[in-house]
Amino acid sequence: MNILLILLLSTGAGRQFYVAPGGSNSADGSALHPWATIQKAANMVAPGDTVHVAPGIYTGNITTSTAGTASAPITFISDVKWGASIRADSTHRSVWENGDANPGVAGNYINIINFDITGVALGNSPRFGIFNESSYCQFIGNNIHNVAENTTTIGYGGAGIDSGCYPPWAPTTTGNIIFGNYIHNIGGNNGTVFWIYTTCIYVNDLNCIISNNIVFDNNGFGVGTDHYSGYDTFSNNLIFNNMAGGVCLGNTSGPNTADYMTITNNIIIYNGGNQVWQGKPYPTYGIREFRTIGPNSVYSNNCVYGNLNEGSPGDYDFLTPGRTDVNSIHSGATFINWELHGTGDYHPAAGSPCINAGTSQGAPPTDYDGVPRPQGTGLDIGPYEWVPLGSRGTPSPGRSAAASQVDRSQHASMLYALLGVSGVAMVLLVALVFVLSSARPRRQKKGMESR
Repeated sequence: MNILLILLLSTGAGRQFYVAPGGSNSADGSALHPWATIQKAANMVAPGDTVHVAPGIYTGNITTSTAGTASAPITFISDVKWGASIRADSTHRSVWENGDANPGVAGNYINIINFDITGVALGNSPRFGIFNESSYCQFIGNNIHNVAENTTTIGYGGAGIDSGCYPPWAPTTTGNIIFGNYIHNIGGNNGTVFWIYTTCIYVNDLNCIISNNIVFDNNGFGVGTDHYSGYDTFSNNLIFNNMAGGVCLGNTSGPNTADYMTITNNIIIYNGGNQVWQGKPYPTYGIREFRTIGPNSVYSNNCVYGNLNEGSPGDYDFLTPGRTDVNSIHSGATFINWELHGTGDYHPAAGSPCINAGTSQGAPPTDYDGVPRPQGTGLDIGPYEWVPLGSRGTPSPGRSAAASQVDRSQHASMLYALLGVSGVAMVLLVALVFVLSSARPRRQKKGMESR
């Protein structure tokens, strides 16, 4: 499989709108007269528009339904990374709802970048951080945490990001990108009450790319698929300390068999444990295949170890006979500062076996910090490429919430400062779109299923 990088640059053809605390929804949304709420901007945008959101707390959920186009996506961006914090309570299904007005049609080509997304308070949050039922959307660089805290009904769960819709409710969604997000503490009591129906990233659609994310401290799975998933790529993620396991792939309903997945260059460590569900031991693994899964997926160059199943080693649970994780590493991923609960620095330390040990198959062309891959003789496993200390300009997340919101305001705010807020055409977004070659066939829509 070949992967091409396409840089989508907004060159000022669309309008620039602004939202800030102290603004007014009766204003014109300009830089000098910003709106007060993101929802006001969502109600006003058209294809090609960009909404800049200033730092501050924005209470209430957001619903987006206007669609962009392939050449003119609609972009919402926190100009200071994680500086704009969106908070909603448990009366809402999600903090940010995209496409629900007409699933699979409304809300296509929407970009949501660099926001802090959470509940209004610990113990009072929606089921989902971002709930997406549209195609060709990009969710990049967001800090999503402390949602799905009030989910206690069997069969119902939540997620940091839930992406996908499928028949009979809507056309099958496809082509979404979940890139470079920091997703943690999903589920009850800060993500510490075991609940199998919650997931940091939950994918129901086709041809989705999940790369460079850091996910941890979730009371369910780190990453999971279901329903209509297939032809998805999971690469260069760091997945740790999730109670139900690291990655769970498969479809539990509908005619689709989850197949042609690419699972490469991930670090999946210290997930699972000795869990009990409805009075019985519950299997937990680093990588688990579940229900309907096809034989054509690729597992390669992952770093998987320290995962537990009922208190014993449990790195893999493959259903497909003969399945292996080729060229994998089973110990010793070293970090600059390893901490189990997200307060560390997860850049690889010099000498880590993950350096130069990755594969180009499925790999994104840049790392979590925007550093080009590779930096050495090969690509690195995990969300970060190794570079010598002092030569990397972006710090790691996790030192503290306050430090993160101050010292991690990079790409968008730098462009904002350089180009100003006048009518000058402004480069707003450098997004990653992976184009898979014909060597990897595309899944066609199939059949009907019940939800």
